[in-house]
This record gives sequence, C-alpha cells and structure tokens, in this order.
Amino acid sequence: MINAAEPIDSAVLKNFIAFFTKYQLPSNVLKPTYGLAEHTVFVCSGGSQIVTVTREGIEHGQVEILKITNIENLLVNEVETTVDSSKTQTIVGCGYPFLGESVDLVIVDPDGCITVESGRVGEVWVRSPSKAQGYWGLPDLNKEDFHAQLAQTELVGDGYLRTGDLGFLYNDELFICGRRKDLIIVRGSNHYPQDIERTAEKTAAELRPGCTAAFAIKQDKDDTESIIFVAEVS
Repeated sequence: MINAAEPIDSAVLKNFIAFFTKYQLPSNVLKPTYGLAEHTVFVCSGGSQIVTVTREGIEHGQVEILKITNIENLLVNEVETTVDSSKTQTIVGCGYPFLGESVDLVIVDPDGCITVESGRVGEVWVRSPSKAQGYWGLPDLNKEDFHAQLAQTELVGDGYLRTGDLGFLYNDELFICGRRKDLIIVRGSNHYPQDIERTAEKTAAELRPGCTAAFAIKQDKDDTESIIFVAEVS
C-alpha cells in the first residue's frame, strides 16, 4: 500500500495501522513513497524508518537525530509527534532510491549547486532514464530545472532534475522536509507550512483538519516576512 503525494504523518500511520490490524491488515504493507510527475512519478519507495529530530536543527538545515523507529514497530514503540513537543519533530522516510534501476539521487545546496555534507538539508536532485525532457515550450526553465549540473563535478549526462523538494538522506533513506518554494523564513529560521498547519489544527476543535493554509508575506516597511494563517471552520 503506497503512501505518497503529501507529507507523511507518523501519527496518521500509527492510527491507520491500529485500526485496520483488527481486520487482519499486516503492519508491513504500508510503504511510504516519493515521486513527482517530472520523473514519470516514481523515484523511491519502501520507507522503513521514522526519525525524531530536533526542531531547532531542522529550522537551521541541520539534522540532529534523537530517535529512530521502524515503521513496522509503530504499535510497539512510542513515536513522538510534532504536536506533543515544541522541541522535536518526526519525519517519515520515503524509501531507498538506489535499489533496482539506476536512480542517481543527491542532496544539493540549491544556491551553490554543490552536494551538501551528511546531516544537512538540501534540495533533492534526481537523474535517471525516467527523468522527463522538460515542460512544453519552456526552454529556459527546462535548462535550469531539468538539466542542472553540479558545480564541483564534470558534466553528468544531460544533467539532473531539480525537484524543488527539500530533504536529507539518512542510512541511505530519503526524508522529505517540504517544498523549497513554500519554505517560510522568519528571523533566520526555516519553517515548513505543513508543520505550522498541523500544529494549529490541534489547538482548536473549531478548525477543520486538512483545511488550513500557512504562508508568508513580505511587509512593505522593512521587507521582512510575516506568517499568515488561514483556517476553515467546522
């Protein structure tokens, strides 16, 4: 059972497994997955790890692992969630991109176009025979997004696909933090909209889960970003 398309919530996985095991659903059939249309959808699957990290570290692009939980053990182990602590966050792995066909996946500093060291968050770049050629009639954008080259290496084939997703690798497994264009930066700290939305939805029963939006706007006075939160009520 593939779970993809949106950020994967460990608490939702745990509740799903707890409910459907009563109807003989094996706990090992849930497979967190990552892909995008520009890569003919599939990139990797078979996510097996849930990591608990420090929120402060993620906000500054540094991964600090506090705890690792196997997805198959969700009903046995306690899994901290973002709503239970203001200092930690859980991120679900999306699988192993290096299995099967030759999928070359690297984590890159999007500004310098160089690969980042282990434990750092960066943009996910992908190269494989499944990479699309580009968007119709947009050659300039295609050169930037579908044929990106790393600054520190020689030209690699026709280049990488810049996915626009931010994430990191841990034990060779891919973890997605959020979209680069959606990232909200306030006073030097990175905030992912889905984390703000989930936290806010838990604070009031009047808010409809999954029907909120957090985003940033720039103030005219000093050009700083402020967070705007819009919610639909029940």
